[in-house]
Formats: sequence, structure tokens, C-alpha cells
Amino acid sequence: MEKHYLERELYEKVLSDGAVRRFIEQSAPDGIWYWDLQQPEHEWMDARFWETLGYDPAQMPHSPEAWKDLVHPEDYQRLYAAVQQHLQDAAHPLKEEVRYLHRDGAYRWIRCYGIALRDEKGVPLRMLGGHQDVTAEQELRVSKSLLESLFDQDTGVILRYRLNTDGTDELLYMSRGGGVIWGITEERLADDWLGQLWQTVVPEDVEGFKKSIQHSAQLKTFWNHSWRIRVGTEVKWLEGRGIPRSQPDGSIVWDTLILDVSAQKSAAAELDQQAKMQEQLRQITARFINMPMEDVGAGIDQALGEIGRMVGAGRVYIFDYDFEAGTTSNLYEWCADGVSPEIENLQDVPLEAVPDWLEHHLAGLPMHIPNVPALPEGGLRDILEPQGIKSLLAVPMQHQTQCIGFMGLDSVESYHHYSGAELEFLQLSAQVFANILEHIRSRRELLESELRLQRLTANVPGAIFQIEQKTDGTFSLPFISEGIRKIRKGLTPARISKDPYALFDLINPEDREELKREILKSASRGRRLQADFRFQHESGSTIWLGISARPEQRSDGSTVWYGMAQDITLQKEMEEMKRKSEELTTRYSELEQFSYVASHDLQEPLRTISSFAGLLHRRYHELLDEDGREYLYYMTDAAKRMSQLIDSLLDYSRLGSNRVASTVVLPQLLQQVEQDLGGLIRDTDTVLIVGDLPSLTGYELELRLLFQNLIGNGIKFRSPGRSPVIRIGAERIPGYWKFSVSDNGIGIAKESLERVFKIFQRLHSRTAYEGTGIGLTHCKKIVELHFGRIWMESEIGEGTTVFFTLKV
Repeated sequence: MEKHYLERELYEKVLSDGAVRRFIEQSAPDGIWYWDLQQPEHEWMDARFWETLGYDPAQMPHSPEAWKDLVHPEDYQRLYAAVQQHLQDAAHPLKEEVRYLHRDGAYRWIRCYGIALRDEKGVPLRMLGGHQDVTAEQELRVSKSLLESLFDQDTGVILRYRLNTDGTDELLYMSRGGGVIWGITEERLADDWLGQLWQTVVPEDVEGFKKSIQHSAQLKTFWNHSWRIRVGTEVKWLEGRGIPRSQPDGSIVWDTLILDVSAQKSAAAELDQQAKMQEQLRQITARFINMPMEDVGAGIDQALGEIGRMVGAGRVYIFDYDFEAGTTSNLYEWCADGVSPEIENLQDVPLEAVPDWLEHHLAGLPMHIPNVPALPEGGLRDILEPQGIKSLLAVPMQHQTQCIGFMGLDSVESYHHYSGAELEFLQLSAQVFANILEHIRSRRELLESELRLQRLTANVPGAIFQIEQKTDGTFSLPFISEGIRKIRKGLTPARISKDPYALFDLINPEDREELKREILKSASRGRRLQADFRFQHESGSTIWLGISARPEQRSDGSTVWYGMAQDITLQKEMEEMKRKSEELTTRYSELEQFSYVASHDLQEPLRTISSFAGLLHRRYHELLDEDGREYLYYMTDAAKRMSQLIDSLLDYSRLGSNRVASTVVLPQLLQQVEQDLGGLIRDTDTVLIVGDLPSLTGYELELRLLFQNLIGNGIKFRSPGRSPVIRIGAERIPGYWKFSVSDNGIGIAKESLERVFKIFQRLHSRTAYEGTGIGLTHCKKIVELHFGRIWMESEIGEGTTVFFTLKV
């Protein structure tokens, strides 16, 4: 079985720390315990610890809860206080003798030693303790005390009690102290007073009382027991101590000392009640530290109910004082079952209606009215009595030196006179609520301030943010403006402040580490943080963000940046366009050289061929036979086609040169194209259907040529016997406009769909369809000049649809 982590840790300390070793040798003969103060639910106890108390170590868990209930209730608070005092001040050693319940049902006296193990700052991290069974010593001390008390009968009652072998019992002797406790004297012992003594024991305590006697008799152990008796209407707590002695006849005789411990029990009960009250206040305070603002009202009502049930009040409430308006109003109220609420009736109550009340509160004093019906008629009585109030307590709430309101408690079912402990508790409660209300006010002001800041920054381009790097290297985003919603839908300031990695995880993984290095560099050098990185858009596409932030070093070693994040995708695209433009400028320069060569060096020989072919045709046409004239025709036609190809190539090379982007209104542009092709459209009975088209930034002449080529192709490659129908449409996609130009023509085979965009590629003979085979190549180049792409889908005999995208 794997060892408990605290056992392993203690073993290492024993080997390395002489002080720990000496402590165990001197203070832990009957058990060792080792407590993790950072995780208080973990405490390791060795086997001897449990064996001393009669328990099987293998069955006992390593937790304070395992032994807590074994400590005698009267000793636990004393032990707890001693532990707390030692933790707060190492100069106070932990050495307490307390009673632990043995498995056999009797209590053992255990001397508890403890020492806190602290860090270099004095903060306790662990607590090491040892047990020593001192039951025998304690019994010896009690016996000695008992013998001494025989000569001082005012300290209690001396009884000699015998338990016979047949189970009957006898009272052999009782000192004069019995008259104080039971009102009985020694002379009346003959009257079966033992039976009467038994009758005074509170019924719930009889069985435990008898078991304690039987246990002492069987094991011959020291008898020590507490129980209650009822004498008339009074209930008293008694405590008995005695040593059993075996008699020759087999009976057992105890010489016992009986003490009236009612006062101690009452004090202990009051201490226990105070501890419960303080714990209740601690829990109430803790709940409000991070409570959402929308839950505060219900939280205060719940807390008022807990306080009301603890002191038996029927109605608990909080009022504020508005000294400017001269009124007081009920803000929160809790009512017990059957008690009617009054919150609606107690708004804007004039302060002059409660002058005595206000005078007490301004002096920092509570207003306690134990008997409302006994008040003089009129005034305050007329306000309280209709609410069914019998007793009332109103405790002022102070913030710094100002009275801001009060907490009130109404007793409706019965009269109530508050004890000193209750009054102290309620004064503390009122102060807690004053702090809670001030905390709520501060949080509300902070939220309103943040809201104002969010409103101020809502229209700022991008998102304003605050990044914090703690000393342990972790990051947080305490603030980010509403502008983050514009960068990515679904991201909100509240979500990011709670989980900053919801934002960080959307950064491109390749850029994430580089960004972290830039942040660390900015922190170490105290320089402004400047970084660009890629970020995942909600559409799935990637955008660019740029951040600029100023670092600020804090006294605790952490670093805070205040800055702004902006979407710089357009800027990045413009930079890319500039780079491509520069590349294209170089290419265009080369193409201009090519154009010169093509127009001069290539066209010149063709003009010579065409010129001489014309001379041949004019001068020698009649002299040539049929074959000669055919050869001359072919030569002339080839030169003409060669010239057309060169002109087409020149047109292709000049596309986009000396271009200037402008806003192009496509509906108007299509009207111009339709006019240019008007004759062809009429001659072929073409139906042109144009959908809703956008306006965009581009090169108007090139876009006009693009649509003209595509519509012209739709008409040229029409199906015989069917009028052409050409449809043009557009739809918006992220970052682009997607266009479609479809026809009902002859269609294209799937294996040829890519080839048609290559220069001088023809799918039909020149006799079937005229042209140079460069039209779709022109279209492809025009689309790419607009940072888009072009493709087509087609079915033989059904028609073709050309798709292309243009950058928004």
C-alpha cells in the first residue's frame, strides 16, 4: 500500500531535521500526528496514535474529522484555542491535557504537544504533534484532590456509593453538601434517598449515567461523568469523580466527589453559542466576497433569515438613513413563517417620527425596546404596535464614523430580552452588513465605471485592453473593451476576463509563441509592445490583428500593459497588393519590351509577306493557275491570322497596364456591354438575364472586357436550333463577391475544363468557330488582377457556367 504523502514528508524531516527528531523522541510516546495546514483536511496519524485509543489503525482515515468528535466537548474549544494561539504566535507552546474517548467507552487523559513548522516568513505550513497518555497521572491527581476535599465539604458533596454483586446499589454516606445540591441532609439517608436521587436525573441522561458506573466497575477505572438533575423547576449540571475499590464480598465501592458545574456548563454553552454566531458571520461575509450583483438581494435576505432564526426573531430587516431627504427606508426584510412583511409600508419614513431612535443610533448605541405595548401612547408605539411587535432591537450600522442605517429585529410571537452575548453578536452582524452594503456600493460604482468606459471605447476602432502578467508567469485580461465583438462575434469582455485563453487560443499557432516572446521582451526591457499576428475569424478565415501597448511595472513584480488591438487585415492585404504590384510593374516592363519586339520585329516581316502577296495577286493573278491562286490565298490568310494572333498577344500583355482602380457600378457596366453586343444579341435572339449586381473597386476597362468575352462566348457556342439564354448573378462570400455567367449552349467536356484557360487553346476548328483561342485567357488574367480566381462547370448539350470571384 502506498504511503501517505505526509508520512513520507515527515520521514524525510526526521532524517534531516534534528529539532523534529528531538520533538518526536520527547513528546510522542503514545502517538504522532502531522497536519497539512495548507490542505487542512489532510492529517496523518501513526499507528500508535490510534492504538492508544483502542482503535484499529487500518480502519481509521487520515483526517482531522477522524479524531475531532473523540475529544470531550468540554475540552475541544480549549484545545482549538490553544492551537490557534500557537499558530498565531510561536512563543506560545502547544501543551494541553484533554480527554479522548477510548473505544471501550471511557475517556483517556491525553497530553497533546504540538509545534508549527513555518516558512522563512513565519507562515505556518505544517503542524507536528505528539500524544502522551496521562490518564494514570490525572486519576492520581483527582484522588489526591478528592482526599483533600474530604476536609472541605463546602466545595461539593462527598458520596460513598456501593454497587452490589446482585446489581442493587446503596448510598453509604453523603456529606452536608447534599443540602446545597439536592436539599437533603445526612439524617435523612435512612429514607431510601438513593432512589429519590435517581429520580432527579433527567430521563435522557439515565442510561449514560448507569453505563459509566458499569464501565468503571468492570474495568476498575477512574469514574468521571457529567449529567443533569431536575430539582423542582431548576435543572442543574453535576459532575462526579471517584475511584472504584473492590470489596471482599465482591461489591464495588466508590468514594466520590459530586460538584455542581451548572455555572461552568452555562458558560461553556454561551461560549459555544458565541462560536456558532461568529462562524455564522464568517460564512455570511465569505458568501458576499464574489457574489454576482444580481444575487445580492436574495443573499442579504438569506443572511437576515439565518440571523433571525439564531436569536429567535420573527422579522429582521435593514434600513438606510437618507439625511439629505430626512427619511429612512426599509431596504431588505426577512420574515418567519406566519409573520407578515412590512417592507412596502416602511418607505421614506420621516426621521422626525423617531427622534429617540435616531439619537441612539447617531451616538452609536442600539435601541432596545423589550416591551413595546408598555411604551407611552402615540409616537413610536403607534408605529410599532400595528406591526404586531412585542419586543424590538435596532442596531446602528456604522461606516467609518458615519451612521448609514440600522439592522432591526422584531419579536412578534413573544417578548424577548436580548442577552449580552446576543447583543454583541447582533452588533457585529450590523457591522458586517454595513461592510457588505459598502462593498456592494463600491462594486456597483466599479461596474458603472467599467460600463462608462465600455461606452466610451465602444466606437473606438479595435479593442482597448489591459494585459497582466503575474510574478508566476501566468497571464490574465482584466479588461477588454466592447470592440472585441467587432473583431470576432461571440467574444465578449465578460467571457475573456473570465477565460483569457478563449482569446489566446484563436491566435494562429505559428504566431502564438512569437507573440509570447515579444510580450516577455517588452516586460524585461520596459519597451512598448508592438506585434502583428494572424487570428481566426468566426467564418473560419484568417485575419490579421496588430497590437500596440505600453508596459507598466508594479511594485509586486507583475507587469501590466495598456494598449489597443486592431484588425489590420486590409493593411496587410494592401501591403501584399503593393508587393505584387511591384512584381507586376517589373513584368509589365518586360512585356513592354516584348510588345515592342512583337509589334516591330514580328509585324514587319508579316507586312512584307502581305505586301508582296498583294502584289502577286494584283499583277500575276491571271497568270497563275488554280493551284497557284489557292497557294497565294493560303499564304495571305496565314499572314492575316498570324497578325491577329500577334495583336491578341499584344492585347493580353497590355491588360492591366497603366490601370487606375475606381468604383465600378456593375449594373451600369453590363448595360454598356449589352449595347456593345447589341447587334449580335438581336441577330441571335439572345436572352440576357442580369440579377442584382454590386458596385466594387476595380479596373473598369478590364471588367468590361471580362463580361464582354464571357457573354460573347455564351452566344458564340450556342446550341443549333435554340436561342441563347445567358444568366448573370452575384452573391457575397467572406472577403469576395462570387459571380456566375451561365448559358444553355453546347457545353464542354469535363476533361477540357482546365485547358480552356490556357493561351491559344482551342476546342473546335477555325472553320466551326472563329477566334484566336485567347479570350478565356484574357478573362483569367483580369480576374487574377482583382485577386480572384475563375473556374467553370459544364455538361455537354446542357450549357456552361463560368464562376469567378472578385475581391471586395
